[in-house]
Amino acid sequence: MIKLYGIGENLRAFQGDNATNNDTTVAALVQWYSIDVKEERLRCLGHVINLVVQLLLYGENLSAFKKELDGASNLLQFKIWHKIGAISKLHNLVVYICRSEQ
Repeated sequence: MIKLYGIGENLRAFQGDNATNNDTTVAALVQWYSIDVKEERLRCLGHVINLVVQLLLYGENLSAFKKELDGASNLLQFKIWHKIGAISKLHNLVVYICRSEQ
């Protein structure tokens, strides 16, 4: 598509999340165009912020946390969330209020 539309000379920066296929794409483009990968490969700020917030809220192993929650009873989910820390109190309060008939 780059060749078809003749935009190769205008390529300046590439923004994407941390997926390895984005790095592979930029690495392939380096072969044909004058691109400085370290300077012109930008990370999506929204994605980076999302990763940082998830790390702060859930700890280092988010997938293990999600797996632990998956299929757990309501009471067990409250206990699992309670291990997270202060944010868990807010989470459990919101869940309790949402499930309340009042």
